Amino acid sequence: MRCIDCGAGMRLVAVVEEPTMKVRGFEHHTFECSACRATERRLVFNRARRSPTGRIVRIDCDENEGTYRAKDCKSGQVVLLNRDRERLWQLCNWLRWRVSEVH
Repeated sequence: MRCIDCGAGMRLVAVVEEPTMKVRGFEHHTFECSACRATERRLVFNRARRSPTGRIVRIDCDENEGTYRAKDCKSGQVVLLNRDRERLWQLCNWLRWRVSEVH
């Protein structure tokens, strides 16, 4: 996705589940421009939102190591690491884990 203001690439910075919809899977995705820092928010339907494993993870940043980590919300254990936040989010969705929030 490209920024409307400057044309640079946008990156996903936050995902929040939409609780008012009757069908599960709707989310608000917030994107930020890598150049001018403009933000855009979109309502998206995410089929992978249902987790057959029941695992719900939260993605946060470990600034000491410069990596992003997916933590299991129930146990608090780190279950996946990656240096790229967007790639980690994609991997979690591919594994059909529900991502509760992206930081």
